[in-house]
Amino acid sequence: MFAFTKRSHVPILLIAVLASAAAGAVSPVTTIFLGRVFEAYSNYGIGKFTSAQLLQTTKLNVKVYAGLAACSWFLNGVSFMAWIIFGELQADSSRSRLFEALLDKSIGWHDTQTVGIASRLPRFYACVFIALPETP
Repeated sequence: MFAFTKRSHVPILLIAVLASAAAGAVSPVTTIFLGRVFEAYSNYGIGKFTSAQLLQTTKLNVKVYAGLAACSWFLNGVSFMAWIIFGELQADSSRSRLFEALLDKSIGWHDTQTVGIASRLPRFYACVFIALPETP
């Protein structure tokens, strides 16, 4: 995965890793606030909270829960986007290295290949030239 990583790819990789970690950290935090809502309902059920206290506690926790949901949505979007960009940078780097390696080969090397597209190119060109009409 990192064989084609260049120095210019490191910032986007760091963004991807940090955004993934932050997005992953949101889920446990949301369970804490959801637990607080259930705790408030339990306290109301056993008579520890009045209905006003239950409403106040639940409103606060629901607002925090909604804020965490927005953070999760944003961080997961950033994480997904950063990983896609990093993957595309890796693919571009691998294609460039492969193309440069093929350009370094001599023309004769391409003609001697028995498998792959390079072995079919001479025959393909022959078919193209045979199929083309002669121009006057």
